[in-house]
Amino acid sequence: MRNVVTYTIPMHQGGRFVSLEEVLGAINGAGLEWRLSWLQAVSSRDSSLDVVELEAKTRNQQGGLLLTDVELRTLARQLDQVIDGEFRGFAEGSSHDSGGAALIEVAAFDSTEWTLTFTEAASERLDVDAEVLRVE
Repeated sequence: MRNVVTYTIPMHQGGRFVSLEEVLGAINGAGLEWRLSWLQAVSSRDSSLDVVELEAKTRNQQGGLLLTDVELRTLARQLDQVIDGEFRGFAEGSSHDSGGAALIEVAAFDSTEWTLTFTEAASERLDVDAEVLRVE
């Protein structure tokens, strides 16, 4: 990505854990498709999600697992914690299969921080007033 805007969000803030659902809540995902290229996570207790199977699908799918924005947000509600993960957002119908550049990258690192990277043009998709960006 060239001409990017990057934000780092600690996963642990004020005695609570910042979830993928909260992070996505700060991003306008309208018109995006997401590539989930790496995932290590823990599902919610009340979820029927088989996270081990999902992690395997992500590893085995060349280029990563393709999800709509709605599908990614539904998945996020089923995860208690993302330990490591990489989510790349592309314009729907773009050339992401042929190496097109992502508009947004959301990365989870070792249960310690989220990194959000936006192309300059896509930076308006971030709600800069979102609570998740107010680091305590």
